Amino acid sequence: MRFLVIEDDATNFALLKGMLPNTAQITHAETFAETKRLLATEEFDIVLSDMGLPDCPFELFHAKFPEIRKLCPTIPIIVITGSGSESAGVETLKLGAQDYLMKGEFGKKQLLRAIRYAFERKHAEESLREAKAWSELVLGLVPSAVFTVNTEQTITSWNREAEVLTGYSAAEVIGQKCYKFVLHPCTERCGIMCSDVAKPVKNKECQIRRKDGELRYISKNADLLRNAKGEVVGGVESFEDITDRKHAEESREEIERIIRHDLKAPIIGVKGMAELLKDIPNLSSEQLECVKLLDESGDHMLDMINMSLILYKIEQGVYTPTTQRVDLVSKVKHLLADHRRLLTYKRTPVRITVDNQDASETELFTAVVDPFICRIMLSNLLTNAVEASPPGKTIKIDFSRNAGGVRIVIENAGAAPTQIRGHFFEKYATFGKNNGTGLGTYSARLSAKAQGGDIALSVSDATDTTTLTITLPHA
Repeated sequence: MRFLVIEDDATNFALLKGMLPNTAQITHAETFAETKRLLATEEFDIVLSDMGLPDCPFELFHAKFPEIRKLCPTIPIIVITGSGSESAGVETLKLGAQDYLMKGEFGKKQLLRAIRYAFERKHAEESLREAKAWSELVLGLVPSAVFTVNTEQTITSWNREAEVLTGYSAAEVIGQKCYKFVLHPCTERCGIMCSDVAKPVKNKECQIRRKDGELRYISKNADLLRNAKGEVVGGVESFEDITDRKHAEESREEIERIIRHDLKAPIIGVKGMAELLKDIPNLSSEQLECVKLLDESGDHMLDMINMSLILYKIEQGVYTPTTQRVDLVSKVKHLLADHRRLLTYKRTPVRITVDNQDASETELFTAVVDPFICRIMLSNLLTNAVEASPPGKTIKIDFSRNAGGVRIVIENAGAAPTQIRGHFFEKYATFGKNNGTGLGTYSARLSAKAQGGDIALSVSDATDTTTLTITLPHA
């Protein structure tokens, strides 16, 4: 181990040298100038330094000590002070020394122990310094604004992205209260420090006011910071600017409302024309079939627009189902009639069962549901099954009841692609359909949940089948 011993008194140097291990490589410096030269040109493992030198007397040592620390930032330093100068030794710890010893009050054992502890403390300090540097680097690179506060809601750190999003520099906000830039409800009820706010806070939307006065929407996450004892010492918050997204959503919703309203008028006109055409005498059966298809297409379009309006209300949490008792077997048979051409073309039979027993022509299976959204839910799932089923393969539909409520199982041949299974019910999720919108299964599940139920997907590669299980509560 390489020691630099800074001591101008020969007797004291001899005492120190005698306490060090026989294997120690000792370099001796008698002046402050010589100390600086040696630290700048040679490498050492530890420094032992007296606090009074010919060119750096005791009263100047604290002022000059940072020069030594700067020349050996990673090396532990132990200072040795005269008897009665313990406060001076303590002061050097604040300046970066790892330990101090009082002359005449330590022996070999105490010196070696101090050296060992000095290395441990220096290693811990370096590890802490590295961790801090890395955390500052990470916080400077993350795409989210991040800041921390103490228990008094005073900002203690502020990363680069926080500066960009708010317009306030770190120098302007550190030491300031965090409500310097936040708005309601944060000014009245701090999401970080309020004990009645569940932690962690996730994806909470609120507003801030930038330095230039502009209001911005943000989505934030926050949690408490605790020390090793579990005591709350502050909080950390990250946030992202979602203003553009919010404005885009508001614009989209407004456009959709306008389109839904404006589309209804011409469709109602088409349906009215279909009704007039029915009254024309001497129409052939083919012509009457075309008029019927025109009328049914108008109904279908109106259903789609009405469903779009209802889906919007469900998504906003403002839809209240209107329920009545409905025969679900008859409902499914009626919906399958809309697919008769495709079923005939694909030679796809449909088997309807109640409790796994074939349903008779007059079999009833009633449930209390919202008729409109239940019809749309079933229509979307049946369309999905008919389109996905390979030619000649049977589609199975079973109705049953259990303690949880009503259960409808729709099974078709053809396992759903692996690429879509994890996203089957997500909005706009589609795969393998040229004209697929990814809204059918999404709206079906949304409709089920609006009635207090749900839809689950089960895919079997072994049997090459896809099964959708609808559950609806008892009335």
